[in-house]
Amino acid sequence: MNRFFVWVLVMTSMGFMSCSSDDDATPVATLTMEARPVITSETSSPSVVGGANLLEAQIRLRDIGVIKAGESTGSRTLFGDGSVRQIPLLNSGLPAQPTQVGSAQLEQGNYDRVTLRLDRGQQLPAADPMNNRSLSISGTVNNMLLMIHTDVEEIITRTLQGGALNLATNERIFLNININTLFTGIDLTTAMDGNGDGTIEIEPSNIDENRSLYTRMVDNLPNAITVTRE
Repeated sequence: MNRFFVWVLVMTSMGFMSCSSDDDATPVATLTMEARPVITSETSSPSVVGGANLLEAQIRLRDIGVIKAGESTGSRTLFGDGSVRQIPLLNSGLPAQPTQVGSAQLEQGNYDRVTLRLDRGQQLPAADPMNNRSLSISGTVNNMLLMIHTDVEEIITRTLQGGALNLATNERIFLNININTLFTGIDLTTAMDGNGDGTIEIEPSNIDENRSLYTRMVDNLPNAITVTRE
């Protein structure tokens, strides 16, 4: 067998192997996520919820990932690098613009859940307004300043509304934070200024004796987060 024939045979085999490798590659698509607030005011004024006028709100989330149908939460694929996203919800009483969470390169297939973790900002400087806070809301109620915050770092898993997403091409989904749902069953006009400092506070230390309102809000938090296609 001459050298030329051997060379042709080798090159043909390599080309066949390359084509086979390309054919065997698993198709992928990009899934992008945006986070956005959802709020319906109880009056003609913007952002009145639970009887309070809410003005500013933000939430800190990390390790946001998507899960393929039939797989465990441990097999999630993160959006971006999974780092903390500090997501504005209200600015001066108006809903904030959507926040880009990130993108994930995924095998084509069905994806039905999103998992995330609240982050309380322990790494932030003490002077930062979100230090030791995973959710922060401010506004007014009963003609007094209202300050609300949580320090929970709960892991939350939510099922995609409308059923699993059959990912075949690049898609976008939305992480919705519903402020009305957060305050379901809560009348903020009943909140007290227990220490008489002129500010009504609903927070984990219970300094104003609003423990029942705080507990109900924390219980509502997982249901206030939904994942949708639109």
